Amino acid sequence: MNNINDPKRKQGIQVNSPKILAAVQNLPGLTKITLEQVIQAMEIHADSNGQLNQREVFSELLDTLRTGKGGFGGGGTSRKRWDEQRIKFKLTVSLANGGELTLMDVDKVPPFQALALALRYKVPVTVSRECFQEIQLRKDEDNDRTVKEMFPSFKPMQELMQDARVMDGLISSMFFKESASDDDIKE
Repeated sequence: MNNINDPKRKQGIQVNSPKILAAVQNLPGLTKITLEQVIQAMEIHADSNGQLNQREVFSELLDTLRTGKGGFGGGGTSRKRWDEQRIKFKLTVSLANGGELTLMDVDKVPPFQALALALRYKVPVTVSRECFQEIQLRKDEDNDRTVKEMFPSFKPMQELMQDARVMDGLISSMFFKESASDDDIKE
């Protein structure tokens, strides 16, 4: 445990807290953080020199700032940020208990975590039509449109693979021509 009253530690916190504030104040949920709140959080997490030397400690400091776990109001915006998010994920998981399978919904999953789990375990992601509300179309038109019509730049995987083969051939031929012209010069 770090000695809170150590003058060297307090000095380090005073010197480093403006740097920490500059680093975190543009992060989601921390835009309204003050220097005082950063100092209070650093008093909880800083080492004996008043520094945050490990990534894990810095992550804990961010958590303290977002949730206010240190007893000072904190950013307090993590719940608000969740409620304001336009895209929300809900996981449906199956739990095996003995020989019995039970389905369970997990609400309020962070988007990055939800997508990472879907990619890791190769499960499909189902998108509700509500995600496309910003597209100002009448409902009956929206139901008749395909993904390609809704997103004109969308390319199926086969097209992307074909484009990659073309680019691969182009890059290889450019390299071959370059090396061939070098050989011609040497002769």
